[in-house]
Amino acid sequence: MDDKQFKEIIERLDKLTRIVAISNTRGLTSTDRIILLDQAGFAPREIADMINTTPNVVSVTLSLRRKKEKKK
Repeated sequence: MDDKQFKEIIERLDKLTRIVAISNTRGLTSTDRIILLDQAGFAPREIADMINTTPNVVSVTLSLRRKKEKKK
């Protein structure tokens, strides 16, 4: 397997991972989707792309969640 084939496989796996992540968060609130995708290891920009919002919204949502968790 050469580098080109390896990169193509990685790109396909990335797309499949995104599809599974998106389908598993359907029906949830935006906040819950953001939290679950964050816990799955996606970066704010990736999450924003998946749920059609901005990275800033994702970052603010995660920040507010962390603050809320600290108060408990």
